[in-house]
Amino acid sequence: MSFFGLTYKADSNDIRESPSFNIVKHFLKNKKLKIIVCEPNLNSNEFKSLKINNFNIDETIRMSNLSIILVNHKQFKKSNFKSLPKDKLLDISGLLSKK
Repeated sequence: MSFFGLTYKADSNDIRESPSFNIVKHFLKNKKLKIIVCEPNLNSNEFKSLKINNFNIDETIRMSNLSIILVNHKQFKKSNFKSLPKDKLLDISGLLSKK
């Protein structure tokens, strides 16, 4: 299961009070799930402090059996999400519905 975006709003590096980050933390509690995260706006030091591994966009799509877009970062707009089967993609951010 992969999550795209952890920040409070698009194209930001602020995770304070981020609903997306809280969603990911909830799923991380379940040790049976393999959780993959892609957040292009945080640096590696920030991820170390969060104890979460960060992957690039294409790698995350490739490794996941379910991709969940939580934040509509501009980096995600160029990605190949539309090639995924509809039952393998959940776009909570509305990224794919925007023109």
